[in-house]
Amino acid sequence: MKKSIIPSVLFIVVLVSCGKKTPEEGTPDGKTGRAEAIPTATSPTASAQDGTHGIAQAQAKAAGVGKRLRIKFDIHTQSAELLYKWFNDPTDEITARQLLVRPGTQIMAEYVKTTLPQGKLSSFADDLRRFSRNRKLKADPYGIDLAWRQKRDSALLLQAIKKHDFSSEVTRRVAAYIPMEYPLNLSCHVYFVLTGWEWGDAMVLRVKQLGDSYKLSDDGQPVIVVNLSIMTHLYGKGRKPEALIDHISHSMTHEGFHFAFAKYKEISPRWQGRPDESELETLIEMMQNEGIAHYISHHQDEKLIAKYNQSEEYKNRERSAFRQLGVAVRQLSDPSIDRAQKQQILEAGNAGKYWSKYACISGMFMVYHIERNLGKTAVKETVTRGAVSFLKQYHQVQIGNPQLPSLPPELLKKIGTKSGQQTPAHD
Repeated sequence: MKKSIIPSVLFIVVLVSCGKKTPEEGTPDGKTGRAEAIPTATSPTASAQDGTHGIAQAQAKAAGVGKRLRIKFDIHTQSAELLYKWFNDPTDEITARQLLVRPGTQIMAEYVKTTLPQGKLSSFADDLRRFSRNRKLKADPYGIDLAWRQKRDSALLLQAIKKHDFSSEVTRRVAAYIPMEYPLNLSCHVYFVLTGWEWGDAMVLRVKQLGDSYKLSDDGQPVIVVNLSIMTHLYGKGRKPEALIDHISHSMTHEGFHFAFAKYKEISPRWQGRPDESELETLIEMMQNEGIAHYISHHQDEKLIAKYNQSEEYKNRERSAFRQLGVAVRQLSDPSIDRAQKQQILEAGNAGKYWSKYACISGMFMVYHIERNLGKTAVKETVTRGAVSFLKQYHQVQIGNPQLPSLPPELLKKIGTKSGQQTPAHD
């Protein structure tokens, strides 16, 4: 995805519905929605070391669940552990200096810089010094106060994380939707941190190492960053650390799909040599990529299969997402709307409260209907053929099930048909 449009890759972030983050209805867990991140294609080989534990080696052996897909997670925790140590003695300048140079800390702080105007943002080091004097911050863009409040719960969660094998279960979930004509042997660095962007519970970011510095970069290596303070704050109330492991595993499944799909696109001839995309084409790819990632994570596939036809709850959410999609598509197709506004429209489809992310949610329901009517293989086929194929598959299902929401006319035009017509045969 283009860096100027998708906030997860680099440099442009528009905060959507970033109000007080208290539990609210609507997300899979009844909590505030998470910001999503879409990586672009690169195989991660970064040499960053941030407290890698022996569990990573065990995960590597267990990861070969998919026939030709392997995902190994290298777990890094030292940024979190140094901050725990510093919290015990905020006057400890040696620990503070060690903390500031860890890759996880640098990556976290770099991403926060993309969320606020530079003139208004203090450095992470300066905020640590202020916190050491007062144990409280008036402005807290890095979430140090939250990390302080959640330190007991997040420390317990971190201990459980170190014992868990994420690689095999994430590989199993993702492999079902990634075509197997090319072997994909992926290794991904995962940084568990305690501070960061207020919406960033789990993200994929592209990072480049320049000497001892780690910077966000279009040509960097994709890494996953998980904020344990946000995880325990939003999803941990009344739950044991082991119960949160499932949530983290599904967050990593979500990001793992993006990661594997990005690598697949890098090596698949069908995805090569593509011209620069319009905003509408970017939206279509977002619907496919995020739709599948949402469907296979946080048990949404199981929930939809069990509940979609049992009540109007999911159908109402589906209709709402498609209404928002229709408005967005009209706006993105309007030449009188400038590029900056269109970027905001796109970002609203992929960030904010869970059910408000119209591109992700409409895409998730499309995946559900394609799979239920045409089979899982049909969903996987769209990964091979491209995002327009995703629209064609759903339109084929919708023609046979007219009670389902129709694609907006502008999207039907992209697949060479009009409302009520059959979808042309696939390429």
